[in-house]
Amino acid sequence: VALFMVYVIYINIQMHKPFPYENRIVLTPDDMKHDLDQMKADVIQTYPSAEGDGLDLESFFDETYEQIKKPMTKAAFSVLLAEKVADLEDAHSSVITVNDGPTLPIVFKIIDDHFYVLSGYKSLGTGCEVISIAGVSIKDIYEAYAKEFSSENAFWVQELFEERYVEVNRVLSLGGKKTYENGVHIAYLE
Repeated sequence: VALFMVYVIYINIQMHKPFPYENRIVLTPDDMKHDLDQMKADVIQTYPSAEGDGLDLESFFDETYEQIKKPMTKAAFSVLLAEKVADLEDAHSSVITVNDGPTLPIVFKIIDDHFYVLSGYKSLGTGCEVISIAGVSIKDIYEAYAKEFSSENAFWVQELFEERYVEVNRVLSLGGKKTYENGVHIAYLE
């Protein structure tokens, strides 16, 4: 089996991004504090027995308040909140994250920890196994997305990842590298 590299130009390709400008909005610490205060109040109201389960909801959010002391994009803030709600370990609670720019229109099927292409770019044949995107292991990308969901929700983590387009900026935030032409390489096995 040979390893091949495929070059995907995303700067001139229309990717799946329903709100192209809204996602790069930068929120101020005050904006985020207001939203986090509301989320905290909702969680305390929704999980009144958490205190009895040994979870101090007042201190549960302290670290998050520290993390919002600097401006961040709506997308980054939505991921932060999704990861925080996932820490509640309740499969029925989640935050829908905001896409952060262009996405790679690839639909995966995960079988035994292998990530196969169901559909996407013509140069990526159906059934080929993706190894990495922009130099980041596909398994590392999956784990980053998995943090947004409760571990009680393992089935849905896989289902949602398979159907969700991978965000280019999210991969870059994991250490991925653009090519000099502003694209990304996808390594795969045929």
